[in-house]
Amino acid sequence: DAAHMLRMDHISQIETGYEKGLEKGRRQGQQEGHQKGLQEGHQKGLQEGHEKGAKDKAIEIAKALKATGVDLATIAAASGLSQQEIKAL
Repeated sequence: DAAHMLRMDHISQIETGYEKGLEKGRRQGQQEGHQKGLQEGHQKGLQEGHEKGAKDKAIEIAKALKATGVDLATIAAASGLSQQEIKAL
């Protein structure tokens, strides 16, 4: 009968809306997750680059001090490197 067909059509519309809503939410979640991943990756890259730069500068300073005959303990205190690292330079 017509009432039954109308209810079935209404149920079909609800199901279609539900599926569209799920897909939209899924896409939005993926997009937000991608953006967050990019931001975190960028921050991590900056941090690692900064740490490597600081380490490279400490090594450069330690090499210069070692070349002028400064003792290992003083170089270690000034550079933050261990005496073992300085000996290996």
